[in-house]
Amino acid sequence: MSILTKDVWALSEDDFPRGDALDNQLGFLLRYAILAPSTKNSQPWAFSIQGNRIHLIADLTRSQALADPDKRELYISLGCALENLLVAAEHFGLQHAVSGPRGRDRPCHPHTSQRQQRVPASPRT
Repeated sequence: MSILTKDVWALSEDDFPRGDALDNQLGFLLRYAILAPSTKNSQPWAFSIQGNRIHLIADLTRSQALADPDKRELYISLGCALENLLVAAEHFGLQHAVSGPRGRDRPCHPHTSQRQQRVPASPRT
């Protein structure tokens, strides 16, 4: 079932697909990322899973042209989604590294990649 057809708040860590392929696990992590707060609930993000990477892409069609002409709040919203994603990855025992766009050719279109690898989860105390 697609994450878009589920109630986004009906989320349980017990549903994490531990034995599944990495792309299924990364897709599950996105369920946490989309719960991030955003400016005026604009949710200005799109995600793409490619191999062991999740790309976080600014959806500029959701920017607030009058209230946020410099897109500052849009970038803060993207940061919130990324932070939710990173916290979820760590919780489920996945390592991550974050990289940003290369060069200055896309200043209004951040393309933040996250590399995920399976690592043993640390025991809970």
